Amino acid sequence: MILMKTYFQQLPQEIEESAKIDGCSLFRIFFSIIIPLSMPIIATICIFVGVDQWNAWFDAYLFISDEKLYPLQTYLYRILAFAQVREQFGIEGRLINRMAASELTIKCATVIVTSLPIVFIYTVFQKHFTKGIMLGAIKG
Repeated sequence: MILMKTYFQQLPQEIEESAKIDGCSLFRIFFSIIIPLSMPIIATICIFVGVDQWNAWFDAYLFISDEKLYPLQTYLYRILAFAQVREQFGIEGRLINRMAASELTIKCATVIVTSLPIVFIYTVFQKHFTKGIMLGAIKG
């Protein structure tokens, strides 16, 4: 809320005043002027919410009892925890030992799987970040 409040306060009042002089209603000003100018902050908030929800494995771990309903992050946490226990206590059979990956390999694969959706979200909203940066750079 603080990010959005400060962003809206930085928007020039002259834009709103000129729209009122042209006869725009408050709804028209909001949807035609304020929202398009606010796309950088909306994209930022979307990325924050997306990252927060993507990394929310602990809530599901505590509150969901059916393993079929676990999100991907909870499964990845369980894989990492099992790999760490297996490495520490040497819980491996001969056949499993040959086929199982090391703890480092599992960690690296987990990092890649957890990073891909966030990278995708960022690339979708990247053009709005660029517009936001360029908006503040031009003074007239």
